[in-house]
Amino acid sequence: MPWLRITAAIIFLLVAAGKLRAQEQPRQAAVMDSSEIKWSEEAAYQIDRLRLLRWVRAHQDTSAKDVLVKILDLITEADGFARQRDYLTAQLLLETAEELTKLLPESTPAVKPESERVESFEAPIAASEWRREILFGVDLWRQQYELGAFSADTTFSDGNPFVGLRISLNHDPAAKLYAPKSKLPTSRVTPENRALKFDAYALLKASRDYFSGELEFNARQPLGNGSYWRIQNRLEGTSYHRDFDLQYWQNITSALAVADLSRNFRFEVADEFRLRRYRQQNDFYPNYIQNRAAFGVVFNSGYTTRLDSRYNYIVQAHDLCPSHDYLEHRVETSVFQSSAANSAVALENIWRQRIYPNTPPGDACRNSYQKTYQEEYARADLRLGLADDLALRIEGDFVLRQYQTPSDSIPDFLGASVNPQLQLSLSSSLQIRLGYLYALRVYDDNIIQQPRPTAATTATAFPFYEDYYSHGFTLGIDLIRTDGLLLSVNENFEMRTYPNATANQFSDLGLYSYTDRNINSVLLFFSWTFLPRWQANVLANFDNDYSRVDNQSDSRNTLFSIDLAYSF
Repeated sequence: MPWLRITAAIIFLLVAAGKLRAQEQPRQAAVMDSSEIKWSEEAAYQIDRLRLLRWVRAHQDTSAKDVLVKILDLITEADGFARQRDYLTAQLLLETAEELTKLLPESTPAVKPESERVESFEAPIAASEWRREILFGVDLWRQQYELGAFSADTTFSDGNPFVGLRISLNHDPAAKLYAPKSKLPTSRVTPENRALKFDAYALLKASRDYFSGELEFNARQPLGNGSYWRIQNRLEGTSYHRDFDLQYWQNITSALAVADLSRNFRFEVADEFRLRRYRQQNDFYPNYIQNRAAFGVVFNSGYTTRLDSRYNYIVQAHDLCPSHDYLEHRVETSVFQSSAANSAVALENIWRQRIYPNTPPGDACRNSYQKTYQEEYARADLRLGLADDLALRIEGDFVLRQYQTPSDSIPDFLGASVNPQLQLSLSSSLQIRLGYLYALRVYDDNIIQQPRPTAATTATAFPFYEDYYSHGFTLGIDLIRTDGLLLSVNENFEMRTYPNATANQFSDLGLYSYTDRNINSVLLFFSWTFLPRWQANVLANFDNDYSRVDNQSDSRNTLFSIDLAYSF
């Protein structure tokens, strides 16, 4: 949606210039518009995305490289939805990636090859391990726009240098089982490997634009026979000080209990409570609480088969903006099956219903955008081994959202995409991918005909949405080495066509006008432990969105982040 990208970018640039004081200036209107909601959802998405990338960096030496590649693929797919400002679907994909992290085995000291083993040790491995890191780096971004009839390009660029300190502690009494002169860990049941395991993590970060801090604690208690419980608490806060005054803190507490019903079946019950508070809340940044309760059944057969089914009940409440309160029912099912013949099948289905209550009298926010809806989301990932080092992979997804009271401002929509690709493994650590991409999205105020109330309107078109289809290609390179080097590069190119778009009085400015476009996006993630105590991380995103028609809105965005970490 070109006009929405331009609007959001202008808002961001005003904030960066210090011209928008979110906490100090009164709102000119009592309505929270869609661009504000999307801005808040984007911030939450980026936080979860970076947290997941941090997890990938921490586990890049695992032997389950196929799981890491799949997680990186899901992050890339989520970025595609985020670029379309569909952060709800993007968030679902990140949650799917988080579920895949559970497929990796519990972290234990790595067993080295026979040629690298040391035959004797002076002392057993310590039960507790401290890790301290100093971080420093810079975030750079550049945004360039051509706004229709305006002949001059509008280019903005800036940077944010930062420095930080990260401290982590891992305590695992079972590490003592790696006794002196032993080559392999013992698997016998002892008081040590039933003892409480915990880890803690703290990060302090100072930059030109903001200060931030994180404190996380995890505890896990094995109960025997594969059962265990786990609790986690995460406290984080951020204070912006350069261009606008915004301070908030958030605390997330979660608990999980897992009971093995048999050798292959287990039952899980979980709860997560989230509390978010701003120093000065308003309808743009409202305080809220959220609770998510879930239970499910999982079937596992080694690393080859996994079936997962769970139910989630989510409640979110706001004290200032009750019209944004909602409750959500979510049912998730997934199937994963792999074989030794370089073939695998992954299927996932998520049904959810989000219910917003009626706007109460006197609500200062007057939610006019978020409405009750139900959504069906399905995705499939099929890999067929053609040879030991060559596979045909087909990825596809489908999403259907229906609002209880559809209207021109928030119409129902249907979306689908398919991405067949060839995967070639050049070595055990290097893989390349090349494929064809087709995407489709259709909007309608009653996309599945059934007797539902419709909003009172005489409009025949959706000013903010337009049907489209795309043809394009995808290219990917994944390099994961056990010596601490990880590289993932993904490129998506789309030739997007809006078959029903018509010119209107705003077309000269590129607003409310959907023109056929070429969209190219490159995402790069790089991590390298180049010395025993030094690690470099790079995250880069290049987007080029330009119209195939002259005098329409084009944009080019570049985000680049690099940091160095020194362990001591």
